[in-house]
Amino acid sequence: MVSTMKRNKQERLQIVLDICKKLKNFPKSTYMQSDPHPFLDLYNSEYPAMQQLKNVFSKFVNQDDHQPDLLCGFSGKIKIPQLNKSIQYVLPIKCNVEATCVVRSN
Repeated sequence: MVSTMKRNKQERLQIVLDICKKLKNFPKSTYMQSDPHPFLDLYNSEYPAMQQLKNVFSKFVNQDDHQPDLLCGFSGKIKIPQLNKSIQYVLPIKCNVEATCVVRSN
């Protein structure tokens, strides 16, 4: 029998924190040693798409654990036109499914 246990708020928060940590340190595609900032801080307000992602993260984390039938996972794609990239994410509610967040070139 496959487990269908759902993630609680703390587990959902940990998923989001792990993703945010990775997004803050996303390497530039054309890194030069003389560049004092080798990372694109994708999680800053310079990119309006990040507000969309923050909203998704907030909704995912803040679901009501006292209503387990209403808990749901989130998935989607958010474009970052300034970088010609997009973020694809899967934030599953079930414990047996792995969360993913991938930055892709358009």
